[in-house]
Amino acid sequence: MAEISLGRWTVSTPAVCASVIAESSSEALSLARSAAERGAQVIELRLDALRSRPDWNTLSRIELPVILTVRGRKEGGMFKGSESERVSLILEGISQIRPCVDVEFSTGKALLSRVIEAAKREGCGVILSHHNIAGTP
Repeated sequence: MAEISLGRWTVSTPAVCASVIAESSSEALSLARSAAERGAQVIELRLDALRSRPDWNTLSRIELPVILTVRGRKEGGMFKGSESERVSLILEGISQIRPCVDVEFSTGKALLSRVIEAAKREGCGVILSHHNIAGTP
């Protein structure tokens, strides 16, 4: 088996990644624990679905490697704020729970640089992604 680095975590591949889409931090923790019990090895934590500010203390109790995502609407996500607010939430997540982060390639260069610099400083991995929500290429 090969291994991949997700920032401060090393994960054997192939690995099962469960996407956690929840309205509250406590629900996200519960879903992550349930996914782990069912064999997930990585959690994609979709903060764009939260209806209130993240409770970082609660989210830090997720015991699996976390890929933090705040997906914007133009890439199929639910985040309603501005691009600057979205990036600020990602930066907050980096400093609070030190996850691997998934950030869209379409993020403005200056904002993307801030995410990459913060992730590097905290030892977090960065995944640059693009989502074609119009169809399969």
